[in-house]
Amino acid sequence: MRLRLGTLLALALLIGLTPSPSASVLSVKESGPRVSGPVRMRPQSNFSSPLVVALSRSTLSWRGGVVEVSARTAGATNCQLRLLGVGGLSVFYSSQPSSECRDGVFRAQFILGKNYSKARHGVTVNLIVREGDRAEIGRGFLVVNPRAVPTPVSVNTPIPGLGRPVGGPVAPVDSANWSGYVAASPTSFTGVTGTFTVPALSGARTCNQDLSQWVGLDGLNNSRLIQAGVEEYTGEGSSCASGTYEIRAWWEILPAYETPVIRWSDGSTALVRARDQVRVSLVESIPEHWTITIADLTTHESFTTTRGYSGPASSADWIVENPDQVHNYQCTLSDGLRLCPLPTFAPAVTFTTLGVSDAAGLDLVSEWSEITMIDSSKKTLATPSPLGSNSEFSVSFAGTGSPTPHHAP
Repeated sequence: MRLRLGTLLALALLIGLTPSPSASVLSVKESGPRVSGPVRMRPQSNFSSPLVVALSRSTLSWRGGVVEVSARTAGATNCQLRLLGVGGLSVFYSSQPSSECRDGVFRAQFILGKNYSKARHGVTVNLIVREGDRAEIGRGFLVVNPRAVPTPVSVNTPIPGLGRPVGGPVAPVDSANWSGYVAASPTSFTGVTGTFTVPALSGARTCNQDLSQWVGLDGLNNSRLIQAGVEEYTGEGSSCASGTYEIRAWWEILPAYETPVIRWSDGSTALVRARDQVRVSLVESIPEHWTITIADLTTHESFTTTRGYSGPASSADWIVENPDQVHNYQCTLSDGLRLCPLPTFAPAVTFTTLGVSDAAGLDLVSEWSEITMIDSSKKTLATPSPLGSNSEFSVSFAGTGSPTPHHAP
């Protein structure tokens, strides 16, 4: 049925749809169900527009900190605080982020955690204020600076006080689980350092495989040993079955077991990757107290700890090792060592910037031991290259060989 325009107007007047002259009309655009028609809002509100959000700080260092938020919200009935752009930063609220506004002023605090990344975070602080049907959004802006990146250290930069080992003939030595070089001192060493590349394991042939690269003192001709380095291991279960492996830094003083490095000195997670350049140094800072430093020269991260050690320090070691897995009964027991098969690794592990110090300040070496890793049938597993003019060398994977893993009955 058709109705004339005049008829429609008359009907509208009869049922009272004429807008009140005191009401304002606002078109609302938002996601969700579409509003088909005007929405009646109260004509005035008591909080300011635009809403001004004040922050106690506009920048934070990478260590994070407390930020206070305030705004004048007279007449508002509800306030909500929301943060955008925090990324991987931890956020802790020391007061409720969503609450009723009190006494015409909104106040809240939040804490941002440390920014371990090397990127700057721009955080937007949104305050949503409501009074009846009206909502207003105010914004504040905050910058969290990245952690300062240390000045890169060249792989070839020597450590002060530790010089290149001097002199000494080279004698070949075989070992069931070491390959590399050991330098004997005519007296005793007071420090040792070296830089090596972290290899990649090119596919685990079995679970429970392990490989370490380290720098240390003692261990070849005595039962004492202080050492630090990096380990690649396949572990157990589905991860090793898929050929994946993990890498971690560690330090160790016998007879205790190795201690993994969980965090770098700045508190960030200690991550080491294949092909990183890692420098290790052990220096006797005071008698029988040694400062152990592990530095990833690729990522410019480092870890330092000082520990007691009273060994003779009669030799300095730069070694690739198939570690003794004492409690792993799936590995073969040979010559008192429980060894699983040496994993295939590539590229060769290259040691550079070898350095030592002794009490006389002469950095003398009485003899070098060139150590080749062999299996129980005398087959070569890993072998070092000849020492270069700057005492650099590489340890290469030579073959699979035995021992063969077995399962305990």
